[in-house]
Amino acid sequence: MDLSISQFQLFFLVFIRIVTMVVLMPVFGYRGIPNQAKIGLALFLAMLIFPIIQDPKAAMPPGVISFALLVGKEVLTGSIIGFATVLLFIGVQMSGRNVDIQMGFGIAKVIETGRAACRERGE
Repeated sequence: MDLSISQFQLFFLVFIRIVTMVVLMPVFGYRGIPNQAKIGLALFLAMLIFPIIQDPKAAMPPGVISFALLVGKEVLTGSIIGFATVLLFIGVQMSGRNVDIQMGFGIAKVIETGRAACRERGE
């Protein structure tokens, strides 16, 4: 596969967005997962996605500053997507805790009712 400079820049932008998402996502963002694994996963995903989005007419900006701004935009976009997944996971976790508390109160009523019945009978 012959890559031109503009194709490499496009691949780099895809890679930057995916790296930012992977680092911030709840499943892969924990400290227990090595950074090399996160970067390897992001590189693998970028290699899978790049042929799909490759646009032959896409022209990269000629200047370094404009390319740096594009990189910043991709980092910001990846951060927003990663943060949105964190919020989604937090919402699921909070609803699970709410269900857990409700179930705990329910079982406490059953246990307390059983104790009250034992006291009434004198056991």
